[in-house]
Amino acid sequence: MSRPRETGTTTTCHDIRVTTAGRALDVLKESGVALGDGLTEAELAAIERRNDFGFSPDHRELLTRAVPISPGWANWRELTDHHIREWMQSPLDGVIFDVHNNDFWPPSWGRRPGRTAARERVARRRLSSVPELVPIFGHRFVPAIPTLTHAPVFSVHQTDVIYYGSDVADYVRNELRPQPTMSERKRRQIMEFVEALRRGEVPTPVEPDAGEWTGVSVDTVKHVDFWSNLAEQDPDFIQTEFGVGRVFNNG
Repeated sequence: MSRPRETGTTTTCHDIRVTTAGRALDVLKESGVALGDGLTEAELAAIERRNDFGFSPDHRELLTRAVPISPGWANWRELTDHHIREWMQSPLDGVIFDVHNNDFWPPSWGRRPGRTAARERVARRRLSSVPELVPIFGHRFVPAIPTLTHAPVFSVHQTDVIYYGSDVADYVRNELRPQPTMSERKRRQIMEFVEALRRGEVPTPVEPDAGEWTGVSVDTVKHVDFWSNLAEQDPDFIQTEFGVGRVFNNG
C-alpha cells in the first residue's frame, strides 16, 4: 500500500494530522528505542547557540517530543559540546581522509595541489561552506539547515555517502523496520538490531544488501549541496570512477 501524499510537513490520514516527526516517533516507540523527555525550546536554542548550528525543522520537532537515548543514538541532553562538535566534524574528517588516501578531488575544487599540506588547506577551505551534518544515530546524519523541511538523512563513511531516508520518518523506518522486499538475511539482521537496542546494547547499524542499492530519485529526495552530490555521484561534480548514484531503497 502506498503512503499518503504529503503536503508541507504533515499528512492527513483518517482526519488525524500527523507530522513527519510524529511518524518517526511512532516507529521509534514500536521498535523499542528508549526515549527520554523532549527538549525544551530553551534547551534546543542553547545547544544551537553554543555549537553554532541550527536543527532542521522535522528533526527539531522530533527532539521536542522525545529524545532517543538508546545506545548509539544522539542523546542531546547528555552530549557535551566537545562530543557534539567531534561527532559533527567526523563526516568532514572522513572527506579529508579520502583527499589524502583515495585521490578524492572534485573537479569543481580546481587544480589539485601536488603537496599534501596544500591539498588539505584547499580542501578545508572548500569544505568550510558545505552544509554541516547533525548526528541522529552512529554515522547517520541530517543536514543542519533550519529552513529545510523533509531534510534527507545521509549515511556517511568518508566520501561513501548514501541517502538512508528521504526524511527523518523514512529514515527510522529504513533503519528499524524489516520490509517485505528485503532479503530474508537483511530482515533477520534488522530484527536482531532492534532486539539489541531493546536489551540496551550498542548494535552495529545494518547496511543495505547490494541488491537494495538503486539510482537516486531526485523527485523524492531534497538536494543538499555537496552531500547530495556525493550520494548521487553527480558526474559534473565528481569523477565517475567513484561510483554511481545510490540510495537505500526498501521498495
